[in-house]
Amino acid sequence: ARAQITWFNMTGPSDDPCFDACVGPSPIYPAELAAAFPGRVLALPADLYVFEPELWSADGLDLPLAGSPPVARNGHFTFGSLSHPYKIGGACIALWAKVLRAVPGSRLHLGNGAVDDVDTVARLCDGFAREGVSPDRIDFSYRFGWPRYLAGYTEIDVVLGTYPVAGGTTIFEAAHMGLPVLSRLAPTSLGRIGGWLEAATGRAGIAHASDESFVAEAMRLADAPRELAELRAGEPARLRAKSRTDAPRMAAAFMEQIAKRFGLGV
Repeated sequence: ARAQITWFNMTGPSDDPCFDACVGPSPIYPAELAAAFPGRVLALPADLYVFEPELWSADGLDLPLAGSPPVARNGHFTFGSLSHPYKIGGACIALWAKVLRAVPGSRLHLGNGAVDDVDTVARLCDGFAREGVSPDRIDFSYRFGWPRYLAGYTEIDVVLGTYPVAGGTTIFEAAHMGLPVLSRLAPTSLGRIGGWLEAATGRAGIAHASDESFVAEAMRLADAPRELAELRAGEPARLRAKSRTDAPRMAAAFMEQIAKRFGLGV
């Protein structure tokens, strides 16, 4: 009989018994979560980083360069996110507002296409106002088309991951372009993607188990312009090289897990 396997993704792994196994990086399946999928978790090594959007350049979709940190030209520090606003609910707004209150003069850049929706903008502005952050500190902008959308990262100094559902592709994009990423861990697998990104990239300070740690790292980065510039200059090439190395490692790890689970020869 054929085996049905679900890969971890933004819809989350399914505990439906119709699936024989679920595959995903080990940081999203700590013991307390793996227990929900008894005997079915096929955990891949934590340090595997396989993300290479440059492969799309064959279709003319070239990855833009992040350039220098925008604080150098703007005179103020900019936190931001290109995640879809549906992930920016009350808990996320409260967390990000703590960061904005802790870094005087800082701004928030939101650059997903849904910010063109007036109701969405109103909801977000009202939410931040309730948390003591004036809406005039928030910039809404969207550039249509994938390369131009990614260029939105040139307007951000530090990316804030959404919470409690973490950013997925968006935080990998940001890290790949050399931006620091902050992610607040949550109790679900979808809330632990930041832990995967930290392990995969080998960059400490991405995943945080408390609001206090998240805010403290944001404050530290806001006072570390040299570190920001060094990341943007060096990380894209390092992570591209790591991705090329880790791709065959991931394939081998996947096949090994399948073989063990279903008693097949590799």
